[in-house]
Amino acid sequence: MHRLLTALMVLASCAFATASDSHTRGRATEAYYQRLSDIIDSTAGLAPEKFTAYLGASIHFSFRIDAAGRISRLRVFAERASDRPAAQVVAQAIRVLNFPPPPPQVIAEQGHPWYDFPELVFLPGAD
Repeated sequence: MHRLLTALMVLASCAFATASDSHTRGRATEAYYQRLSDIIDSTAGLAPEKFTAYLGASIHFSFRIDAAGRISRLRVFAERASDRPAAQVVAQAIRVLNFPPPPPQVIAEQGHPWYDFPELVFLPGAD
């Protein structure tokens, strides 16, 4: 079902939950996913103080990372129209992150030279 990712440092009052995580991942892919998740969790752009006005929002996001580590196909949307400003903050925070390119083992496991980060749900104020 849903898997809750708790923030370690900056996101003490925010949480992420996977929207769909039913596919099987290889060991290298799982390690890469965790590395990317840690980068997202520690970004100042998603700090709790930026989202005090959006407690209760549900912001979905996913993206693709190409072989050079560049983000493409960033998809961010809010479940409610009133949460669209929060979705814009999330989109901007993710766009400026520097992700490592997928390691060769991940590319081999995926069967293509990119990595699709699965859809997550950003829940400001969730524990």
